[in-house]
Amino acid sequence: MNNDDLLRYSKQILLPEIDIEGQKKLLCSKVFLIGVGGLGTIVSEILIRSGVGSIFLCDDDKVEISNLHRQFLYEEEDLGSQKTKIAFERLRRINKNCEIKYSVEKASIKSLETLAQGYEFIIDCTDNFDSRYAINRYCHSTKKFLISASVIGWKGQWFTIDFSRNSPCYECIFGFSREKDLTCAEAGISPSVVGVLGSLQANEAIKSILGLFNEEELTLNQYDGQRNRMTSIKIEKDPSCRVCN
Repeated sequence: MNNDDLLRYSKQILLPEIDIEGQKKLLCSKVFLIGVGGLGTIVSEILIRSGVGSIFLCDDDKVEISNLHRQFLYEEEDLGSQKTKIAFERLRRINKNCEIKYSVEKASIKSLETLAQGYEFIIDCTDNFDSRYAINRYCHSTKKFLISASVIGWKGQWFTIDFSRNSPCYECIFGFSREKDLTCAEAGISPSVVGVLGSLQANEAIKSILGLFNEEELTLNQYDGQRNRMTSIKIEKDPSCRVCN
């Protein structure tokens, strides 16, 4: 760390749980983020501002006008452009010292095996079950951290799985179905709830990097934006799970 780093990150270094050693962990960390939409734009910006050393952005979508009310890195002039390219340019202007890479490939087990090598922390900001199932399988097989969140309507949920432990997985929580999942295009979505969940997901990633994630059991955390309530549900292994059993 140099003097500029000490000044830039001074307010979080003051936190005893971070301090100098924690900031060094952040500066050396490598994060792979999948889905640079509502959640992904918030998570990536918070991590970049926090001093994450390297981040890889993976998304095959382009910016649409319906994205602009909740995807905070994009503007009207970006319509039709690749999301990862625009996000890369905006984030690089925020913190030039962070290594930022990106891909326009769709997340699949095959693409993750190639692109996510060397990244310990996998952040799932996707909006469909097919991608989430693939990410879950990849993280389970490689024993990586999975930090996942989702939002629909006024509600959101998030969880963190450390696959180096004998932990339940995504399919233990939600099961497996080939039915098409409801999307925000069909059900609507609150931009303020996206902001809350993106911040909570980024917080989970930072805690994991710092070694502050020490839960003995997996919990699914839920947020209701209308009632302003949070709840947590203990998750146990599903003995019939296709992935972890």
